[in-house]
Amino acid sequence: MLYLKVMSDQDLPDSDPSHDFVLIQLGDKDQLSFERRKGAACSSADGPVVYAVIDSEDSPRREIWLAGTAYVLNAQGKTIASRSPL
Repeated sequence: MLYLKVMSDQDLPDSDPSHDFVLIQLGDKDQLSFERRKGAACSSADGPVVYAVIDSEDSPRREIWLAGTAYVLNAQGKTIASRSPL
């Protein structure tokens, strides 16, 4: 089992306990990828935006816009990968 932890864009270190985040549980058959897009709905004037994309056999494709850093965690909570929103 893996988890995707998506941090908010608050001006706080990710290690700060008051930093907001969303934790998404990934199923055993889910596939996670990160995509960089230009001209997307949430894009900024600064350039392309990054999405976390979760494909699953059992549910529709999910796309999560990254406002802050995203971390992939294993079942013990250890970070095994990360992705910047830039």
